[in-house]
Amino acid sequence: MILIDEPAENHLKLRQLDQYMLGHKGYIAGGVFKNIYNNEKYKDIDIFFENEKDFVEASIQFSNSPKYSLKYKNKKVTAYLNADTNVVVELIKHKFKSPLDMIDEFDFTITKFVYYKEDALDGEESVWKIAYHSKFFEHLHMKRLVIDQEINEIILPVNSLNRMFRYAKYGYFPCRETKGKIIEAIREIPNFSEELLTRELYNGLD
Repeated sequence: MILIDEPAENHLKLRQLDQYMLGHKGYIAGGVFKNIYNNEKYKDIDIFFENEKDFVEASIQFSNSPKYSLKYKNKKVTAYLNADTNVVVELIKHKFKSPLDMIDEFDFTITKFVYYKEDALDGEESVWKIAYHSKFFEHLHMKRLVIDQEINEIILPVNSLNRMFRYAKYGYFPCRETKGKIIEAIREIPNFSEELLTRELYNGLD
């Protein structure tokens, strides 16, 4: 995966997300950036963490804030509703990774975008940065779903297939190569069963 990594100050549209990033060590990644750059209203954002300690601290912060109320909680996320913006903030707790490693596992190139804070040296303020797939804006403009991994690198092919149908409702369609990759990746799943299908759909990254 070829990533573009640059200061967030080059993308003023993203400053609307700052209010969800303050006071904790999480980072925002995934589909919300598709909505922002298409000038679409978004209903939720996903905040990921590098370790469980950072998740716990963020959860305490959101739960103690008068602006937020608990929306729902399960094995995958703890979600809070912002009373001012009506946006649901999902704190992801089923997987912990660095920002760049996390988006490397995402399936479609239009979801490989992350907004994060990089600690500065010598006590200086943190630097707000973004990183995204080099084809993010091209594929977003074309409304094309593209998986850039090799077939053996696709972690949850059944989940990607399910998401592909969901994206079709919004006018996004897979290229021919992506269709083939998903089909081949599913074929290579050992001991495929209905139980595996359900588990993959639940554990997939949004």
